[in-house]
Amino acid sequence: MRVLVCHPEFWFGGAESVVFDAIQAFNGRNYSVYLVTGHCDSYWLDKLKNSVTEMLYGSVTMCGDWFHGMHFLAFRAWLKWGRIFDIVMLDGCPGAAPLLKLLFGKKIFYYLHNVNRCFPWISNRICSVHYPAIPIVTTQCSDAAKFEYCKTLPTNYFLSLNRYWPEKRVDIAIEAFSMLKRKISNDVWKSVNLIIAGSVEERIDASVNCRDELIKLTKLKNIEDKVIFLQNVSSEEKVQLLSRCTGVIYTPPMEHFGITPLEGSYFGKIIIAATGCGTNETVENGKTGILVDFGAENFSDAMAKVLALNSAERDQYGQNGKIMIEKKFSQRIFSEILLRKIIMIS
Repeated sequence: MRVLVCHPEFWFGGAESVVFDAIQAFNGRNYSVYLVTGHCDSYWLDKLKNSVTEMLYGSVTMCGDWFHGMHFLAFRAWLKWGRIFDIVMLDGCPGAAPLLKLLFGKKIFYYLHNVNRCFPWISNRICSVHYPAIPIVTTQCSDAAKFEYCKTLPTNYFLSLNRYWPEKRVDIAIEAFSMLKRKISNDVWKSVNLIIAGSVEERIDASVNCRDELIKLTKLKNIEDKVIFLQNVSSEEKVQLLSRCTGVIYTPPMEHFGITPLEGSYFGKIIIAATGCGTNETVENGKTGILVDFGAENFSDAMAKVLALNSAERDQYGQNGKIMIEKKFSQRIFSEILLRKIIMIS
């Protein structure tokens, strides 16, 4: 079977991990996978070039807002490959679906993030849910946790792991951490840090500005010596950060799903997240993590609670998280459901 995968852009994030996992599932069945994307950074290019039969990528800028870049990419794919595909997998660009249908004449497997926005009536139906899995790029690097990353990193730290992007609201993690000082003893405060790690896309002003504003905020709160900023870390570095942290701070409000809580649970870490949408399914409150109403004060209270736990209590959270991942979010379950649906509609 030949599958055409259409994804807007590949830069380090959870959405890209899901598409990459889907490609690996197709490879497991010996499908031929062709990929078109409007952008592919060096991180993903290294991984994709050995995972797809062929790919088209490059920056696409459309004048005005009448057309999405995927329209141009669809034409390029049609001119290069013709009608050789058995099915088309489209991610997050519904406007391109009619053109893809016209050009390739095949059914389209449409994957999107915010189902309720595109289909507000969906809440009136009983639907099965196909969950993303713990990313392959994370599990393949799990052995990296055994090795030393950087001697300058603190031994006791909370980790915020997100794209540098305004909607991720990492500022709440900084605000919460600054409030933490008055909720714990001075000795504990001296021992704890906050690490903010994520991808910065230099070509996108919103990403660069977000990073700069977060750095300014730490100075405004007089905690610049307690907060460490890391950007565009490798998979191996990310794994080591996850495996050694005290807890994971996940601040996006009403996130459609969120891969970071899965990654934290995979490494047995306590997740602190804002309740609502995806986190209600990826975090079991009181078992794998702590769900709080969105707000810096609430996150700060949860951080203080985590620091007060003894080792046995933390280990129990970690064990619960690992069990949850195996039961609901394993690669095996993800691949089986995906392939079954692809075969059903193709």
